[in-house]
Amino acid sequence: MQFIKKPLANICNTSFASGTFPEILKIAIVKPLHKKGNTGEVKNYRPISPLSVFSKIIEKLMYSRLMSFLTKNNILNDDIQHGFCEGKSTETATHAFLENIQKAIEKKINLVGIFFDLSKAYDVLDHKILLFKLDAYGIRGLVNQWFKSYLCNRKQSVEINYMENTSRISEKFTSTFKEMKGGVPQGSVLGPALFLLYINDLPINIQRGRTTLFDDDTNIQIEATNTNMLNEAIKEVMQQLSSWFRLNKLVINLEKTIVISFHAWQNESNLKPEIVFQNMDIKYKNETKFLDLYLTEDIK
Repeated sequence: MQFIKKPLANICNTSFASGTFPEILKIAIVKPLHKKGNTGEVKNYRPISPLSVFSKIIEKLMYSRLMSFLTKNNILNDDIQHGFCEGKSTETATHAFLENIQKAIEKKINLVGIFFDLSKAYDVLDHKILLFKLDAYGIRGLVNQWFKSYLCNRKQSVEINYMENTSRISEKFTSTFKEMKGGVPQGSVLGPALFLLYINDLPINIQRGRTTLFDDDTNIQIEATNTNMLNEAIKEVMQQLSSWFRLNKLVINLEKTIVISFHAWQNESNLKPEIVFQNMDIKYKNETKFLDLYLTEDIK
């Protein structure tokens, strides 16, 4: 370590002083990791790209500076965003979520919770939009230039291992390198922080809904004292959400997006107003998994 710490420190300092990220560290080998379901379906795999340890050292230094700046200037809305924020966790997210439902039930207010599933959220972030948002938050000049260098001109190749059923011989296949047109690197240190900044303005664009975020887990709670007001609020929120997601070029997976109509366990609820997002109906369910918690419509 004593032989590389001075050259490494020089590389890090030069990177920050010049506003450039080393090109050699922007090359990644992507390996698909099976999540669940049919192994023949591409959508059932998560792309993992192990990055250079030297890349992560530079990223950690910038991450420390970035989070210090965000904390000092109260930029991240940590009342709503519970992912990758100091003092926040899945527990604080579920506590805030359940507390609001309990209050609504106690006051006999109608409440529906919409659980959105973002399609490949980290992979589709638009670089121009992200850099514009960084500038709006005060991350400008040389630092903004550094982030542009960090994001752009990245190349990746996909590597898979295949085992023949009969011979049981494992073979490795690698694709040609392709340039990434958007997104943040999977498995990177800075990726989660940049994603939080990308969606940080979502809650302020939803006037009549309460938002709970944990990384890319997005939940919107809509409540009203009567059915007519609830229908009006739902339509307004859906229009605002549709506009925000379209402008920010994020895609919702409507097959995995669901809605629950919450109610007290003593009562049965038939209140299930139609919820349409981008001309598609969102389906109601009686239960779902929210972070590490299994929820039922009667909160039992």
